[in-house]
Amino acid sequence: MAETVPRSIRPLQPRNQGGGTSVITIMRAFPTPWSRAGSPLRGLVTLTAMLGTALAGESADHPPVIHVEQPTGIELTQYAETWPALEPYIAQIRQGDREAVVATLRSLAAGTDPSDGVLNLLAQMEREDGSLDKASLSIERAIALHPEQPLHHFQQALICFAHLSRATGGLDRWNWHNKTKDAYQRAFDLDPRPVPYRYYLAYTYLQAPGIAGGDKDKALQMVQEAIDMGEKEFYVVRADVHRLRSEPALAFADYDQAKAENVFKLNAFLAAGRLALERKDPKRAKDYFDWAVYCRPESPRTHEGLGDYYIAVGDTESATKAYEAALRADQEYEPAREKLATLTKAR
Repeated sequence: MAETVPRSIRPLQPRNQGGGTSVITIMRAFPTPWSRAGSPLRGLVTLTAMLGTALAGESADHPPVIHVEQPTGIELTQYAETWPALEPYIAQIRQGDREAVVATLRSLAAGTDPSDGVLNLLAQMEREDGSLDKASLSIERAIALHPEQPLHHFQQALICFAHLSRATGGLDRWNWHNKTKDAYQRAFDLDPRPVPYRYYLAYTYLQAPGIAGGDKDKALQMVQEAIDMGEKEFYVVRADVHRLRSEPALAFADYDQAKAENVFKLNAFLAAGRLALERKDPKRAKDYFDWAVYCRPESPRTHEGLGDYYIAVGDTESATKAYEAALRADQEYEPAREKLATLTKAR
């Protein structure tokens, strides 16, 4: 479920085509949601980034890849649009004077009448700094001031998710997951259009056991609603739903459609490639693994997947090259090292 996204990725600016809010995020190394142009939150899981050939293989002749991963924050542009009084602080952050902004926001928060926007931005910066308890207090104050602002509940969800990422015990993780889900649900209830909210809730219904509220039919319904609204990123989510419902033909159709729409989710396409191998469909498996390498060449897992395909079809020479590529991407990636050693011994 968790995916590491290169720290260098920065998304495009949001395009607000129909009013409402537009949020875009900076992707980091966190586990998994996003949004798209024309929807109120462009940032949750949609990363339609003009990344260049080094990261995702785009060229002048190929549309940019839409990377579907976990959101990590509210874009500065969105803060300025939602709370114009924050523009001076946004300018300072962009100029690299982040510490001064944090000090100013803390001073304002300690005053008698801080705005909810000040408290939300402070919460985000505290979360980014790892001060999760402080961030929680700040966003709770923002919610108390303006409970109908969905961005506050979105920020609270991100803070809870950061707690979840740190938690180790099963009960602790479950509690933080529920808090994250509840915050996304509150944001969704206030505004169901943003992709990030729907994404997290859909995967919660999909992956949770029935006794804990899991409902694959509900997940499919939520995803279908998004696709009906034109959210093409959800083809890959619907594909995952069908895969986990043991509906391989429907899953493959949606993975194919997602690829045709230049949508990519790392875990999804690696799982799709392995499912295709299990279903004795090597052509489709190679197509998915090639797409993974194209979109995420810096990930050793994509090269490992392609190597596994070559093993399945008996091409050990190409498999060796793929595993070597995985190790070039990450010298410490043990799965590829072990598979490469096995091939070497077999010669």
